[in-house]
Amino acid sequence: MTSFAVGFNPVVEAVQRFYYTPLLTRFLLLGRDLGVLSDTFHPVLAYNITGATPMQGLRHTGIGKGISLLILIPLLMLGGVCQQAPQEVVPPKLPEQTERDRQEVELGKKIVAEIEKQYKFVTDPELVERVNRIGQTLAVIARQTHTEAHWGEPGPAPFEYTFRIIDEKDVNAFSVPGGFIFINRGLLDVVSGDDELAGVIAHEIAHADHRHVMALIRADNKVQQSVLLPAILVGLLGRLPSDDFMNVALGAQLYRIAKVSAFSQEAETDADLTALEYLRRSPYNPVGLLVFMERLASEERRRPQ
Repeated sequence: MTSFAVGFNPVVEAVQRFYYTPLLTRFLLLGRDLGVLSDTFHPVLAYNITGATPMQGLRHTGIGKGISLLILIPLLMLGGVCQQAPQEVVPPKLPEQTERDRQEVELGKKIVAEIEKQYKFVTDPELVERVNRIGQTLAVIARQTHTEAHWGEPGPAPFEYTFRIIDEKDVNAFSVPGGFIFINRGLLDVVSGDDELAGVIAHEIAHADHRHVMALIRADNKVQQSVLLPAILVGLLGRLPSDDFMNVALGAQLYRIAKVSAFSQEAETDADLTALEYLRRSPYNPVGLLVFMERLASEERRRPQ
């Protein structure tokens, strides 16, 4: 999940191409893939995929204009995405990291150091405790859960997850290789409860657990090692990190950086599916992720073009 507010056109266009589509589409497609919804049976699914009509019904305006959340939520809770009874969370002993794991963590630390140069962090004890409580609950579950990777690598990964709050008003969250999760203060102001926040955090843990950033980097082996750090930062933050990197991304190189940095649609879908697996095993309701993303999609549709 990423939100950008800069005009770095060649990069931002590539990085944003997925995020500016209605986010609820992914969950409708998930319902179809699980056999809960059918794009031939259910006109709302077809409308949202083709863009023929907005999802007006999700504002509870009636069945004639779509499908209300009161109907959609029970449907999505069927067929394998229903929440299991919360299991006792016992922190497992982390497996020993391989050299490859350690290299990924070191890359993550370099990115974190660059982020720390640019942003202030929230230190409010109540907010920090809330994010860490939810995050560590889900992190333990992620380390205990063997998950298939529809894109990237299967979990669990042997990472010690950390969670920090950036003091920015943008509604944004992102993960960095090695298990470093960042959440903007603006997102905390928007979520309506712990279930919604847990959904966002689970999604970002899934990105790290399935090593999506590293997979995207390896997918383009022509990118020089010297531009990997700025490439990732452009993808995560929507801008080059500092003056030191201002000259590394010109012309055709911009295109290559954008290709490496942008989370692909496959990675996003994989993070959604994996997040649901974590949430089903947690004290949090998986529907929170759906409700939050629909609200973001509704706000996006209301913005002037």
